[in-house]
Amino acid sequence: QITKHLPSKSGRISTTSHFHNNYQIKSYFGRANAIVLRPIFIKYSLLLIGALSIIISVVYGNEQTLYIKPVFHIVLFLWYFSVKKKIDVKLVFFLGFALTAEFLTAIDFDGYYTLINILFACYFFVGLWCMKPVLQQSKFTLRGQEVFFGLLITGVLLYMVYGLIYYSIQEFQENVPTVLGGISFLLFTGGCFYVTLFHSHPKKFYLFVVGSCYFVVCLGYMVYQLLLLSDLLMGLVNTAEIIAQFYFVLFMIHKQEMLSKTKWYI
Repeated sequence: QITKHLPSKSGRISTTSHFHNNYQIKSYFGRANAIVLRPIFIKYSLLLIGALSIIISVVYGNEQTLYIKPVFHIVLFLWYFSVKKKIDVKLVFFLGFALTAEFLTAIDFDGYYTLINILFACYFFVGLWCMKPVLQQSKFTLRGQEVFFGLLITGVLLYMVYGLIYYSIQEFQENVPTVLGGISFLLFTGGCFYVTLFHSHPKKFYLFVVGSCYFVVCLGYMVYQLLLLSDLLMGLVNTAEIIAQFYFVLFMIHKQEMLSKTKWYI
């Protein structure tokens, strides 16, 4: 429909059409912003960015993920915000430490080794802080199956972390940051598996994925450093880390639901 600008009796052009066009433009951009900020749109954008980061690390090496990984962390937080409509300061610190540590890792891991360990230690400790209410609600029981799997997971994690700490100290001659990073990693992954074993809510599966993926990250990193320098292996490590971070934010989205008084028998 074409609206003509007819002159009024005073000789001035009518502004009705002008206002109508402005309203249409604003409505268009309003709808566009609403689509962009929809959780489902951000979620699929997030998966696309994560896949792109993995492909880049495999084809060109981990160093070339320098700028794509920070975008992934920022979009991760935007996804959380689009769903919850609020800012969680703990999650901001969690993703901020990860962003900075991975950025420095891509620049120069050896040169920033001490700082990277401290940042990752802060990252895991904040993650543990985020899980605190769910950890407190998880009731420890001495049933045979849970105890067996708990001891098995603990033993494997202790062995892997010990090996990682021992190798890193031999390689970089940095005792305190390495031990701090190892302990924080052990507590964080241990917390994920503890919730998996002793919490009753079905969405504890999210933390099982987080713990399992960081298990793969730790194992893959050890193999990479000791046995096989392969970009394909680092691609696997990056894939596991991206999945872990995605599922941890998914856990944060549903954390309040896990803290509800509803009893689940699974």
